[in-house]
Amino acid sequence: MRGMRSLEHLTRVWQDAVNEHRVYASPVSWARANRVIGPDESPFPGQYECEPYLVEPQESAAYIEPCEVLVWLAGSQCGKTNSLQNVFGYMVTQNPGPALWVIPNEKDIDATRINKIEPFVANTPALAARVGKQESSRKARDNAVVLSYAGGVLRLGGSRGRATYRQDSAALVFLDDADAFSRHPEGNHVELAKSRLRAYRGRGGKVVVVSKPTLSTTSITLAAYKASSQAVYEVPCPHCGAFFVLWRDYFRFEDEKRRPCFECPHCSRAIYEEAKPEMVRNGYWKHRHPEREWTSKGYHFWAAYTPRRYRRWDDMAAALRKANAHQAEGAQETKQTVLGEDWAIAWVPESETRLDDNEKRIYYRREQPFRGRIAPTGATVAATDVQHDHIETAIWKFGYKLEGWLWDVIVTPGAPELESTWQRWREILHEEQVQSACVDCKYKMDTVLDAITEHMPALLNAGCAVYATVGIETVGPLWPGAIDPGNPKHGRVSPVSIRVNTGKEWLYGVLAIVVTPGPGFLHFDTNVTRRLLKQLFSERPLTSLAAGSPRVVEDRKRI
Repeated sequence: MRGMRSLEHLTRVWQDAVNEHRVYASPVSWARANRVIGPDESPFPGQYECEPYLVEPQESAAYIEPCEVLVWLAGSQCGKTNSLQNVFGYMVTQNPGPALWVIPNEKDIDATRINKIEPFVANTPALAARVGKQESSRKARDNAVVLSYAGGVLRLGGSRGRATYRQDSAALVFLDDADAFSRHPEGNHVELAKSRLRAYRGRGGKVVVVSKPTLSTTSITLAAYKASSQAVYEVPCPHCGAFFVLWRDYFRFEDEKRRPCFECPHCSRAIYEEAKPEMVRNGYWKHRHPEREWTSKGYHFWAAYTPRRYRRWDDMAAALRKANAHQAEGAQETKQTVLGEDWAIAWVPESETRLDDNEKRIYYRREQPFRGRIAPTGATVAATDVQHDHIETAIWKFGYKLEGWLWDVIVTPGAPELESTWQRWREILHEEQVQSACVDCKYKMDTVLDAITEHMPALLNAGCAVYATVGIETVGPLWPGAIDPGNPKHGRVSPVSIRVNTGKEWLYGVLAIVVTPGPGFLHFDTNVTRRLLKQLFSERPLTSLAAGSPRVVEDRKRI
């Protein structure tokens, strides 16, 4: 009997502990059980409802796994703020630890506390019961402590502050509106934020990078997204059932019914907004680079997926029409707040993205993605282009009689002066088993040549020959000089000249003449976008007279 009473006592104590501190599996389940959106938080108050496309991004923040970086690249009014609050509330109540919330300017600490944090805590009883008294405005400005709770504190810091990333360790770091951050004097914001997680490595520590996209050349979120798993949300067509992504290329301002719609890329039938809730409910996240999920997960979502009460498709059509009318302000607003889809390059009006005949021929013969479906036997080569903030590497595989496949286009964020950029480039060549690679060294030639020279011995030992190339705007033999990759033991690698006009004439001729799979045919998959094709055909050699003699020049089309 004594043992039975002891067992009953332990059972009652355990049940009381469970009722006092209920365990939830993810931020979404916690928010559904505890969150009530107040009128001071949203124009649509009430019980929190999580949109299907926001479930996995929030759940990823709760996983105890090696992945430390989560990237949410999204437009405005897509649920970013509520998702950040859910992740923070889940951490405070389920797995407490210190947190750091980084915002663009230190002077906005009070505004962030008043507009984002205080209403959220006050309207969530399960969270308010665990949070201590909030610091005064002046003290918050001095030490950036906004909330204290059992197991940690929440600090706020500005992107310009030198002490922002020098405080105590953090189990959770938010980089909120990261594309509005100023350049930090000590380095990259994402890497500095990761340094705060060292004490929580292997215990679920996460850096969450959140922002709407801005300029591709300066975007922190875009660079982090490109280095991530690059997940996109695929939805089923209500007509044929095939899955596809709601890209802007499939959006039509109006059809014969004078209504905006998406055109299914598989069956070409119109999809109206009434079908969106069911499509989004049955959709799923597809990681285009699943091998990167262990280090960084990136998610992209934009206004096309949001509920109708936030943004309707006819509102999207009106915004796109305004942007296409060559109104600079409209284009900028649409790109940052509505789309979040054209993140890879600068904004191009819709009227100028129409494909010419050459581009159409390639676009409509695209195939399903190659990886995991085919295994070309032959040579694997790479072409690397160097920019001021990243390097871009195109991987080609060639088989019998130069039948080629554009295997992948990999963007490595980082300036060419950084050793980490070239280290990642070398890893890519090794992972893809590249046998020969060309690097355009026209931009910052000395820096590029030094980097190639440093990595050349390791690449040669791995069976990869690397050529530093410089383009010459003339016709003649493609390689006018020696094509020896050089011997770094006897000094720096020397650049090799290439007559680019000859190469373009050959490429355009092959694309125009060889139109059926076989020798000489070049394969492109559905990851090749319209704008990539416009870049491919953006230049063409023309012959003009200079001092009475024919001279080949380049005619650059605007893309």
